[in-house]
Amino acid sequence: MLGLMPTLAVLVLALWALALGSLILLPTSTRHSLLALLLGLGLIAGAIGWLLPHQVHFAGVYASIALLSILWRRGAIQTAIASLVRDLRTPIQGSWECWLGLIVLGYSATAAWLPTVQSDDVGYHLALPAQLLELGYYRFDVDSQVWAVAAWSGDIVQALVQVLAGVESRGAVNSLWLLIAATLIWQILALLRVEIRWRWLALALFASQPLNHVLMLSMQVELPLAAVLLGIATLLLEPDADNSARRRTLACAGLVGLALGLKISALVFLGPLGLWFLWRVRPLPWSALPLALVLTLVIGGSSYVYAAILTGNPVLPLFDDVFQSPLFALERLAHSTYLGLASWTAPYDLVVNTHRYYESQDGAAGFQWLALFGTLLLAARLRSARVLLLVAGAGLVLMYLQMQYLRYLFPALTLLCIPMVQSLAEPVDGRWQRFPAVALIALNVAAMSTGSWLLVTPPLSRWAQDGTAAVHEFLSEVAPERLLLGYLRGAYGENYAVLIPSGGGPMPYYAETAGHGFADTWYDPKLNAAAIIASTDTSGAAYLRFLDELGITHVLLHPATATPVQLAAMHHSAVLERREGNAALYRIIRPALIPPGVPAPDQDLAPQQLSFQVPSSVPGPIRMDMNAAFHCAKPGDFVAVQIDGMARGRLRKLEHQYRRCAADGSLNFQLAVAAPIGRTRISARRAQLAAALAESPLRIVRNASTLSPAVVCCGRAGCCP
Repeated sequence: MLGLMPTLAVLVLALWALALGSLILLPTSTRHSLLALLLGLGLIAGAIGWLLPHQVHFAGVYASIALLSILWRRGAIQTAIASLVRDLRTPIQGSWECWLGLIVLGYSATAAWLPTVQSDDVGYHLALPAQLLELGYYRFDVDSQVWAVAAWSGDIVQALVQVLAGVESRGAVNSLWLLIAATLIWQILALLRVEIRWRWLALALFASQPLNHVLMLSMQVELPLAAVLLGIATLLLEPDADNSARRRTLACAGLVGLALGLKISALVFLGPLGLWFLWRVRPLPWSALPLALVLTLVIGGSSYVYAAILTGNPVLPLFDDVFQSPLFALERLAHSTYLGLASWTAPYDLVVNTHRYYESQDGAAGFQWLALFGTLLLAARLRSARVLLLVAGAGLVLMYLQMQYLRYLFPALTLLCIPMVQSLAEPVDGRWQRFPAVALIALNVAAMSTGSWLLVTPPLSRWAQDGTAAVHEFLSEVAPERLLLGYLRGAYGENYAVLIPSGGGPMPYYAETAGHGFADTWYDPKLNAAAIIASTDTSGAAYLRFLDELGITHVLLHPATATPVQLAAMHHSAVLERREGNAALYRIIRPALIPPGVPAPDQDLAPQQLSFQVPSSVPGPIRMDMNAAFHCAKPGDFVAVQIDGMARGRLRKLEHQYRRCAADGSLNFQLAVAAPIGRTRISARRAQLAAALAESPLRIVRNASTLSPAVVCCGRAGCCP
C-alpha cells in the first residue's frame, strides 16, 4: 500500500539506485537518469540476492549503505536532479491532452492503494519481504515452497522498501515502476521526435489498459519487466554521440541482468532485443564483453545459482522434466488452461474473448489492440518505427505461441504502444486521429474493473464510502486469511505454527508468516501427500496425528467449505479462537505437561533462579502459557523477568519483560513462549542496576501456567534446534 513511510523508503531507494547506476551511465539528462536508476536497482537487487542467506538485512544496514552511497555520488545525483528540474521548467504544450494523460495515469495507479491480496502474492511473493523484515535473512525453504528460489529481483526490491519502511510497501514500489515506464515511453517518443500532444496520449493509452490497473495491485513482475525492456530500447535508439559502444554495452548488460533477475521468460523478449543490439552496436567492443557478462551474472544470476546448488534445477519448478530435481515432479510445469488457444484471430480474441486468456472479464486487454491494429501495420512504413515494431512484435508472437496468457504479453504490448502512437501521429498536421484515440482511452478506463474481480468496486469508490475502514473491509471480503495471520503475529509473536489446509476454502496464503505457516498444496509436495493420506481416516484421528507431527498450533479454515475430516479434527481437539469474514482460526488443544520444577503457589522465587527440565520424550519444543500472580516485597519496584531456554549447550533468550509492582504489591504475568527441549530457566531481577532478586523477592500467589507440546521451529519433525 501507499503511505508516508513507504513513500520515503522508495525515495531513499531511488536516490541510492541513482547513485550506484551513475557509475555505469552518467545521469546528464532525464533519459540517462532513468536508465541509471534502473541500473542501480539492478545492482542493489543483485547484491542483496547473493547476501540473502546472511542475517544482515536490517533497516539500519540498508539505510547506512544508502546514505554512504548517496553522499559518495552526490555530484552525480545533483546533476540528475538539475536535468530533471530543467525539463520540468520547459514549457509543455498539450493543454487537454496533458491533463488527460496525467489523470488517466493517476487513476490507473489508484489500485496501488489497496493491500496485497492476489493469490500468487500472498502465497509466494510476500515470503521474501516478510522474512527479511522479521528475520533479517531468507530461509530458502525449498522443501515447503517450490517457488522459494525462483527469479527474485522483483521481490527483493519489494523487500528492500518493506524493510526500510517497516510495513508492507507494494503500492509505493509499483508506483515507482509505473513512473519509470511512463517516463521512458515519453523519452523514447521524444527521441523519435513525436509531437508532445501525442506523447501525452501515448501515456494515456498505456496507463488506461485494464491490465496495467491490475498489475498495480500485484507483485507480479510484468510491469517492472516492461520498464526494463523500455530502458534497453531507449539505449538502442539513442544517437551514437550520446554513449560510447563500451558504455552502451555495459548498460545493456546490466539491464539484461535485471530482466533475467525478474523472470526467466524474459529471454523471449531479450532474444529479439539482442539481435537489435548486434545490428545497432557495430563494431562490438570486445574488450567490454567479459565485464558485461560478469555484470549480467552479478545482477541477475543469484537465484539461478542458489537454485542449482540447493535443488539441482536452476529454474525450479520449471523444466523439472529436464533437470529432474527430487523436490518436484519430473514434469514440464505449465498452465493447461492457457495452452492450445493460439489462433490467427488473436487480436480479436484477446480483446473480445479475454476471459479465455486471463482471469478477467472480456475487454481487459485494452480496446486499442483491436481498433488500432491496422495502425501497427501502417507503422511499418515509418523507418523510425520499423525496428521497434519488429522487435516488440517478435517478442509478442514468441510468447503468445508458448502460452496464450494475457499477462505474459504485457511487456511486449507496452513496447508496441510506441510504434502505434508513431503511426497515429503521422501526418503531424492531422487532427482526426486524436478523437478515436481519446474514445479508446475512455473505453479502457470504463473497462478497468474488468481486469480483476478484486477491482469490481474501484479503489476510489471504496475510499469515498468509508476511508477509515476500507482496508479492513476489503481484506475481510476478499482475503480474511491475511487478517487472521496478522492477529497471530500480534498475539503470539514467533510462537505459532499455522496450517492452511486445502479443501477447506482458504487459498495457500502463508507467504507472510516467515516460516510459521504451511499449506498442503502442490507448493509443498511432501506435505500435500501426507495430508492426503491423513484425510483417508474419516474420524479425524489420523489428521490430528498429522497436525501433531508437524507441531501445528493453529489451523485456518473456511468452516462452510471445510472437509468432514478437518471439521471432525477441529471438533475433537481444537477451539475456535477468532473469525474474520468467512474464515476461522482454530487453536489446537493438547494435554498439559507437568515437568519437575514447574512453579507452584506459595513458592518463593528468591534468592535463586527457577529452572525445570523439559522431558526428552516430548517430540519438540514446549509451549509455555504463563498465567501467574506474584506478590512483591517492595511495592512500586520495576521487575525484569527473563525466560531462557538451554538446548544442546546453547542458551537462547525466549522472553524478556519489564513490569512494575502495583501499590498493593501484586504483579501479574500473562505470556506465551516456546521453549526448546532441554532446560528452561526463569529469572527475575529488579530493573534498577540489575540488583539481585533477594533485594526484592517475589512470591507466587497463583499459578495457572500450562506447558504443552508445540513444535514451532520449522514444521518438520527433527529439525528444531
